[in-house]
Amino acid sequence: SLAVLDQIYDDKFLVDLSRADFWVLSAVTALEESLKFNNANLTSNFIKPVKFTFKYGRCDCSTSPYTNISRGFPSGHSDFNQVMDFFRREFGFNMRESVAILGAHTLGGASGTAGSGFGGFWKESSVAAGRLNNRYYSLLADRRLFWSNLDQSVVNGFGRERWQWVAGVTPGGVPAPFMLNADVALIRDIQTDRTGRSACQFRECS
Repeated sequence: SLAVLDQIYDDKFLVDLSRADFWVLSAVTALEESLKFNNANLTSNFIKPVKFTFKYGRCDCSTSPYTNISRGFPSGHSDFNQVMDFFRREFGFNMRESVAILGAHTLGGASGTAGSGFGGFWKESSVAAGRLNNRYYSLLADRRLFWSNLDQSVVNGFGRERWQWVAGVTPGGVPAPFMLNADVALIRDIQTDRTGRSACQFRECS
């Protein structure tokens, strides 16, 4: 979590580089290590190693690591056009780049009641969620899977409806794999109401 990274930074790197540089370096390291983990423990596909070039020189704002500037995030309830509009507006991404950046969901999972209210791993387990590969996309395109549109708040008691797509669960009952509307919208023309509930089930959506 960011709290853990901030503590590591404060303890060991405060005088060596900016916090912004440290966060970027941490992200680059996470990508490198998760790719190594995938290639050393193959369960899906080998990904050609990528050499990332880290560039330093970022400056921290005076209130770092805190800010009162509000920056929006794409809603998990967003449809295809809303997702594409967000990435174009915030980062200048085209459609291809926006679809590519969503592949970040191949790592990690949703934070549950501690955060967004959505819960689960985008891949089959917590271990699979530590491997950098293209499994996120292949799961979306896998016609053998049956995706159900379910309200996760019924399960975890979150205060607002959290409609998500689920195709299985771990032995511990964690949805895996699961997808947000923003993910499913890459491959299905879903129509949702204001709560995020889809008007059609996965195989019925065009």
